[in-house]
Amino acid sequence: MKVLNYTEFRKHLTKCLNKVTEYSEMLIVSRSNGKTFVVMSLEELNSINETLHVVNSTANKQRLDSAIKEMEQGKFSIHALIV
Repeated sequence: MKVLNYTEFRKHLTKCLNKVTEYSEMLIVSRSNGKTFVVMSLEELNSINETLHVVNSTANKQRLDSAIKEMEQGKFSIHALIV
């Protein structure tokens, strides 16, 4: 994550926004009044919200944790792709 002051962000707005959208980079922009904000792509925000939704449910989080443990222990099988 890159940190810029507001003046630099404004000065290089197009370049900054291109980095955000093309490389899923988040920018932290600090302002002289002490307020700070984050610039991120909509795809990144949607991804964060989806992750929060999945782990917000205790049952979903337990299923996900269980699946990750099984993968780490090699308890999985590879199947042919169904076309």
